[in-house]
Amino acid sequence: MNNRETHFLSYNPRMDYHVFVITVALILGDLATGLCGAIKSKDLDSTKLRDGLWHKMGFILLIAFAYALEYAAGYIDIGIDVPAVGAVCAYIMLTEGVSITENLCIINPEIAQSPVGAIFKHDAKVQGAESWERDDND
Repeated sequence: MNNRETHFLSYNPRMDYHVFVITVALILGDLATGLCGAIKSKDLDSTKLRDGLWHKMGFILLIAFAYALEYAAGYIDIGIDVPAVGAVCAYIMLTEGVSITENLCIINPEIAQSPVGAIFKHDAKVQGAESWERDDND
């Protein structure tokens, strides 16, 4: 065996490290746009910020758990090959992408009026952004 096969962090040869980088970038992007949106809407709250940070930590720990499962599956044949890390990262990327879009609608209410914003019309955060724009125009 060579070092690559025995080292825990280099175990998963199927997973490109870019997936992790993109996932973490989206998590950080959601934090940044959420913070900007809270500042713009004058709704900056340390309790909400801490809750959001714990939520993000949960995502990071979920990736670590999926990675550990895949690592263990390399030693225990369970009869199926489930790409847990890829599935978890895809879920997180989609979740963060939606959240970033919602936050962008708060930061720039014109986005809420666009075709992209129409997808989120029923979201309370986006509806709030639309009402802020109406209030600003009055």
